Amino acid sequence: MDGAFAEELSRTGEAPVSEAEAAEAAAAAEKEGEEPPSYRFALQPMWQRPVRGLGVVEPWLLSRRA
Repeated sequence: MDGAFAEELSRTGEAPVSEAEAAEAAAAAEKEGEEPPSYRFALQPMWQRPVRGLGVVEPWLLSRRA
């Protein structure tokens, strides 16, 4: 998927910007005695690559979180 869709998933709270951010949010919630955020998806940036007709793009890997 593209970067714009990855940003939209992060903005709506469906996926963390990074797994490090998800771990920090879970630790902060645990410290406060609150329920940690539950993200439906995980995002992982992939290597930039040239695509004919589009130029160099940076795709994102989208997967379900357990």
